[in-house]
Amino acid sequence: MRLPWPPVYRTSRLATLVWALNGLAAAISMAAAAASDYPSRPIRLVTAVGAGTGGDGVARLIGGGLSQILRQSIVIDNRPGADGNIAAAIVAGANPDGYTLLFDYTAHVITPSLHTSLPFDPIRDFTPVSMLVTNSTALVVRKDHSAKSVADLVALARKKPGGLSIGIVKGSVTHMAAELLFSETGLDVRRVPYETNPAAMADVLGGRIDFAFSTVGPIRTQLQAGSLRALAVTESKRSESLPDAPTMAETLPKFSVTGWYGLVGPKSLPVEIVATLNKALRQVLSNPEIRSKLVQRGSQPSPTSPQQFGAFIAAEIQRWRKIIKKADFKSS
Repeated sequence: MRLPWPPVYRTSRLATLVWALNGLAAAISMAAAAASDYPSRPIRLVTAVGAGTGGDGVARLIGGGLSQILRQSIVIDNRPGADGNIAAAIVAGANPDGYTLLFDYTAHVITPSLHTSLPFDPIRDFTPVSMLVTNSTALVVRKDHSAKSVADLVALARKKPGGLSIGIVKGSVTHMAAELLFSETGLDVRRVPYETNPAAMADVLGGRIDFAFSTVGPIRTQLQAGSLRALAVTESKRSESLPDAPTMAETLPKFSVTGWYGLVGPKSLPVEIVATLNKALRQVLSNPEIRSKLVQRGSQPSPTSPQQFGAFIAAEIQRWRKIIKKADFKSS
C-alpha cells in the first residue's frame, strides 16, 4: 500500500510553487514598469561604421533627433571591423532592455553567406525595430567614357569580352550590385579588387578602370562637378539624391539592389520598447530639416514597421545567398 505524502512535504512543495509564482509575477511587473518608464537613462547605439564616415554621419544625425524626442542621450559607439560582425555580436549578447541597440546596415544580410561561422544568428538573435534609410547606389563612369547609358556599357562589354574593367570591394553592397549585373547579363569584364570604395573611385576618375558601383554620398561632389557620370541607380525607383539618373531596372528589369541602414535590438526586446523606438524614429525621419540633410548625403528616409523590416531582412539574406553561391566566393 502506498502511503500518502507527509503533510509537511505537501506544504513545502506548495510554498515553493507559490514563491515561484510570486517571483515570476514580480519579474513581469518589474519588466512592464521598466518598459513603461523607457528610456530613463542614456542609450548606447553600437555601429559597425567608422567614426567620420558617411554612415557615421547618418547615425549621428538620426541619433541626435532621437535624443531630442526621447529626452535621453544617444551615445554612438563605433565598432568597425569584421564585415560588421564585431558590432552585431555586441548587441546580440546585450541585455534586452532597450539601452544597447545596433545601427545596422546592409552587411547584416550579406555576411551570413560570406562567413562559414558567425557568433550570432542574423535573424533569431535580433529584434527588428525599423529600417531607417536606403542609400542610393549608382553605376558610374568617368566623364569622358564612351558609354552614356547602361545599354551602351552592356553593348560595349559584349563587343569587347574581357576588355572592360570594374572595381570590386569584396563583400560590399557595391560588390553585390556588380555580381547581380554579371548574373543578369553574363558580361565578361575584368574584375579589379580594392580594399575601399574611395580607392576604386580614384581609379575610375584616373581612367585606370572603366566603371564601378558606388554609394552616392561619398562621390556627390564629383557627380555635381561632372567629373563622374552616373549611368543609373540600383534601387527599384529613382532616387531623390539623383533625380535625373534612371534606374538599372529601366534597362535590366530584374535588377534591384538596396543599400540601407536600420535599427535592431537584442532578441526578446519588449514590444513596448520596440513601439516607443519605432514611433520616435518615424518622427525623426519626417522632420524636414533632418530629411533634407539625409537626402544631401545620398540617403532616402524609409521608416518601416518592425514586422516589415524583419521580413525584409529575412528575404534579403535568402536572396544574396543564392547570388553569392552562384558567384562562388566567400570572405572567410
